Amino acid sequence: MRITCVEKWQVVVPCREGVLERSGRWWDPGLATFDAVPKWIIRLHTDAGVAGVGESSRGESEAAIEAGIQAILGKDPRGFPLHSLPLPPEAAYDTFEMAILDLLGRTWEVPVHQLLGGARQKQVLVDYWASRRSPEDTAGQARAGLERGFHGIKIKAALANPNARRQPPRGSADAAVSSDRGASPAGAASPGDHARWAAISEDDPIVERVAAITDACGPDFTITVDPNCRFYEPAQALRMARALERFNVLVLEDPVPWRDNLEAYVHLRQVSPLPIAIHASTPAAVLAAVRLNAVDYFNLNGSMASFVRMAWLAEQAGIRVWHGSGVDLGIRDMAYVHASFAAANCTLPGDMVGNFLRSDDLIVDPIPIVGGYVPLPTQPGLGVELDETAVALHRVDC
Repeated sequence: MRITCVEKWQVVVPCREGVLERSGRWWDPGLATFDAVPKWIIRLHTDAGVAGVGESSRGESEAAIEAGIQAILGKDPRGFPLHSLPLPPEAAYDTFEMAILDLLGRTWEVPVHQLLGGARQKQVLVDYWASRRSPEDTAGQARAGLERGFHGIKIKAALANPNARRQPPRGSADAAVSSDRGASPAGAASPGDHARWAAISEDDPIVERVAAITDACGPDFTITVDPNCRFYEPAQALRMARALERFNVLVLEDPVPWRDNLEAYVHLRQVSPLPIAIHASTPAAVLAAVRLNAVDYFNLNGSMASFVRMAWLAEQAGIRVWHGSGVDLGIRDMAYVHASFAAANCTLPGDMVGNFLRSDDLIVDPIPIVGGYVPLPTQPGLGVELDETAVALHRVDC
């Protein structure tokens, strides 16, 4: 069996009306237009008549897709080492990992989680999701989730940026990263940094938002609060943790920047009444946090194989995890689901709910979520079929 060709489509799939605040008081520069960032859908074909599909992260370059295509064309994927695929560093690794594992799962008639080591649990917990918004609108989103059978919700939040009244120096780090990946504010400034620095000038009414969720959904409905490092200072994070202690807050994720300051998390975890988590995407980050005893939980990203490895590292330290997401489409969300099944300690709620939040998920049948859980997939490969009509509708020119 050889890979004979690779189809690729660049798509833009907007969120449903009302999911994001596009302007006004609750406008969030990291979220308001993220759904306008293109993604790539790929489909690998073989001379055996079996195909596999993959979905890129937001903003992946065409050069990265082409690098992956050139690396695998003409190759027999059955000989690939599945935990270290033969792709160059510049390739879109996880995009091709999904497609290759989907292809091999279909070929061998096993679900992808079996290629990752096998299912370690019978169902995967998933929560609903809400962006930064008013207490009333937050409660409305939570109610929508409850009505769909979810047990909890993850909400984005932010305090006022302490640097909002001054412009950052040219080339400085952005102190208010708002990516759904939960990254800390590190790295060179981009053209949008000045807007982000000036955008969050007013505290979210976070306590009021959480109280509104509790009033709307009851005290058993769990809440994950994710500031994306925008509580800025440990003292502010501790103040918020204490104010939220009386509610059913499951975890405080990435409250302050951590990549160069995990020691702050060591202290914060010791005094916080709420569990603390970081959003990590490398084994080195997981090991560093474990060695310092800096976190209660992890939100993990990365390729499927890398996620399983990182989850195993956390498991050895007795730490539970969940799989991060980026309000993605159906193929990528299903890849997250399979990886979650392959990790015994992935028992905290992910938020693979793009089919509820995007106008389309680009797969024929949505991911089944029953009572807030995804049941164990049993179909070969990823278990999804590409909706070619929807892809054509959302396709954009490169």
